[in-house]
Amino acid sequence: MTDVVFQQAPHEDADFVEFLEGLGFLRIVLGNRRQRFGKKLALFGQVLGSTAQLLFRREVPKKMGTVVALGHFAFAVKFLARLHFLKYDRLFCSGFYVRSPRWFPFFRMLRRIDTPKDHYLIFSRAELQLYAEQMGMDPNRLHYIPCGDWHTARTEEEQTPDKGDAGFPRNYYFSGGYSNRDYLSLIRVFRGIKVPLVIVCSKLNTEIDDVGLPANVRVVRDVPSTIFDEYISRAKAGIVPLKRDTGSSGQTVVLRLMRFGKPIVVNDMAVIRDYIEPGVSAFVTRDLGNELAGVIQEIEAHPEAAARIGRAAKARYEGSFSRTAVSERFRKILEETASAPTL
Repeated sequence: MTDVVFQQAPHEDADFVEFLEGLGFLRIVLGNRRQRFGKKLALFGQVLGSTAQLLFRREVPKKMGTVVALGHFAFAVKFLARLHFLKYDRLFCSGFYVRSPRWFPFFRMLRRIDTPKDHYLIFSRAELQLYAEQMGMDPNRLHYIPCGDWHTARTEEEQTPDKGDAGFPRNYYFSGGYSNRDYLSLIRVFRGIKVPLVIVCSKLNTEIDDVGLPANVRVVRDVPSTIFDEYISRAKAGIVPLKRDTGSSGQTVVLRLMRFGKPIVVNDMAVIRDYIEPGVSAFVTRDLGNELAGVIQEIEAHPEAAARIGRAAKARYEGSFSRTAVSERFRKILEETASAPTL
């Protein structure tokens, strides 16, 4: 039977999808973009809409082998399977996460349609216990795989792009990403230390719209991935100010910083501990709002020590989070679940 990977949008996890295509998976794109949700009703409506769309797509095989569905769209595939419109041997919901406790009851309800052949790929070991306890998920069907970097190998020139753009000054501190970020605390710290900071985020980060930015802080929104990397490549160090220790968040930005060999400053949170080594490949704070200024002073006073942190981060990335490393882990998960019961 055909193995299938479902995307909601053409660019969603494109490198992972390309890898799966190399394994013989059929890619099926169901929409034009992946939506972000703030309310349960909106997400539930999207799941129902995706279910209807999936039902009438002629290219979707009615019998499938292994299915990988990205994000919460997996529930649409499960709905149709429970209604006997589709059949598969096993399904992986890739990138499942619940970033706020207010979503626990909603997903506790949705997971009731799961069967023993439904699995979840999660990006931190901390989620294993969290989801088992809070949503009653079977821990044997929760599989940790590093968020990883599914890009193919890059040349040195590709890793450090230089377009001669005057809009990319060097020697600033970088922070970026959309979800679960405490940018208000970050800006508050930089009001007092007067070193340059560039925040690359989304227009949906509305919490910083009316705070009044100090002269040393610049905010850039919704840039392409290549430009996001360009900002990282020219930064002195990167800061990932996570807000809540619930669900996967921040790993992608941490990995990009590691790939570029940048010193990283991050909160001490369980969802990120699989990726960093405190004091070796990252600066870790228990209270970023109160401790960040001191870490910045340390980086400014001891640049060589900070550079060693960055080199250790890059070495850790190459050994544990590169395409080679994460693809081997994914293949192992496929082997481990090959004998999972089917209905």
